[in-house]
Amino acid sequence: MRKEWVSSSVERTYEIAREVATLIESETISPWIFLRGDIGSGKTTFVRGLLACWGITEGVSSPTFSLIHHYPHPEKTIYHVDLYRLRSPEEGEAIGLYDLFQPHAIVLVEWPEILEKENTFPHTLITFGYGEEENTRHILLTSQGF
Repeated sequence: MRKEWVSSSVERTYEIAREVATLIESETISPWIFLRGDIGSGKTTFVRGLLACWGITEGVSSPTFSLIHHYPHPEKTIYHVDLYRLRSPEEGEAIGLYDLFQPHAIVLVEWPEILEKENTFPHTLITFGYGEEENTRHILLTSQGF
């Protein structure tokens, strides 16, 4: 599956996140989401919008220093991961990263490049890029199988 959007506001990014939440809920795409894009391109904003779909609105931030945030939810296991500071798949293994990818877990991974090198499991890739106009982002979803 491939979908493309353009966003020029936080509100529009949240709308896109709602569309993606629907795709996850319907099992159309893998709930293991790799988020790729430059710093400030909208990855964490998108995660805030996605988590809001499941009623999680407090304390959503990038886990740059903690590496992994777990968001309690009565029906779902949701993790938000930031791998920016990791340099090898072995570092991911040392923090238990690979254990997060369980059936029915939603795993949102910023800076997934070290996982992509070792990837053997289905995931959804969402790429964020800057648009030509100020505050505009191009968002591309590609499903790698499910």
